[in-house]
Amino acid sequence: MAIEPLAEEVWTSKGIFETDIGKIENRILLYASDIILYLTNPEKSVAVVLDLIDKFGRISGHKINFEKSNAFLLNSTISNNLKAVSSFAWTQNGFKYLGVNVSPRLEDLFNINYSPLLQKMKEELEHWNLLPNSLLGRINVIKMNILPHFNHLFQSLPGQGYLEYLFLKSREGKKLTLLCECSVHHSVYSHI
Repeated sequence: MAIEPLAEEVWTSKGIFETDIGKIENRILLYASDIILYLTNPEKSVAVVLDLIDKFGRISGHKINFEKSNAFLLNSTISNNLKAVSSFAWTQNGFKYLGVNVSPRLEDLFNINYSPLLQKMKEELEHWNLLPNSLLGRINVIKMNILPHFNHLFQSLPGQGYLEYLFLKSREGKKLTLLCECSVHHSVYSHI
């Protein structure tokens, strides 16, 4: 609630230039106390944003932790002037936001997000496979422990099906499917 006035100022400010994705104007994304700003023309927009943050801090008493704040440019390089103007940590390789690794290249999103998750989920399934669970228990393991992780990525990452397609076509995705099928079959046959 305390961050809403800042978000409103960012949205209505004439000095902040938004990013258009399709037919949607994007300037700010809020989740709890986390903010993502989508800006074009960073040479002008960053100075305006920093001024708004300063005013917001003086009025509300809240401060931005610049040590945890990242700035990330797409399709351009960071100028020395831009580094000097802002207190953000500038990164070229991406950042992590709400458990999702953000990369400058769409092609890298699969490898930096799904591949480590697939490995972790395979290890968890192998662990759960050793336990004497019924068929319903195994289904619940997948439903409550595995699917939420993948749903989070499917909903958080762009690509409109592209990343999901890559996941389902990947060797790891096929192995995970086979592992799930083997676990279910094993459970069914062991109880007959």
